[in-house]
Amino acid sequence: AGTCLTCERDGSVASRATVPREVGTTVTVTRLFEPFAVRRRELIRTASAEVRKMLASLQAYALVCCHVRFSCSDLLARGGRQLLLQTEGGVGGMRSAVSSIFGAKQLAELIPLSGSAAGISLHGFLSRPRAGYGRRQSDRQYLFVNQRPVDFPKLSRLVNDAFRQATAKSECFPFVLLNLKAPPDAYDVNVTPDKRTVLFTAEA
Repeated sequence: AGTCLTCERDGSVASRATVPREVGTTVTVTRLFEPFAVRRRELIRTASAEVRKMLASLQAYALVCCHVRFSCSDLLARGGRQLLLQTEGGVGGMRSAVSSIFGAKQLAELIPLSGSAAGISLHGFLSRPRAGYGRRQSDRQYLFVNQRPVDFPKLSRLVNDAFRQATAKSECFPFVLLNLKAPPDAYDVNVTPDKRTVLFTAEA
């Protein structure tokens, strides 16, 4: 059994009930920004772009929290739902998550990468440095520190430059999925208000 919580607009719990369900958490959001007419109209106007942003964030967590099964659906106005994302979870690891989200073809173009130095280790996947691989945009580049999605400009630039030199393509971006494991005192997340940009204490 599980617990169904219904929340008010201010976040307070309106009701609590015991319901039959599988293990896990389900979040349903409806009538977003309904009390705020201007924000509601802006959301409707940019709905497609906002869904893409939300999906990109969810994809990032699904890739790095690969032991957790993710499922995201859009509740359609005409009824029913459209599946946007689904992963298997379990013991398949990052490889299974990549295949579930981006397909077997994308997975086949990747090589595993791992290493460690000075108390910091990394694990993940990169595009093979081969002509024909890579993308025209950097929309499939995911960097994490201790499973936290981050922006790490120096590392991104290093990977992109190395890939372009190896493929002799100046306008190509590799698929990047890297999780760095580091001691909490080895980096600082208080660089930008959104805390996405990280600064390591011993950057070269």
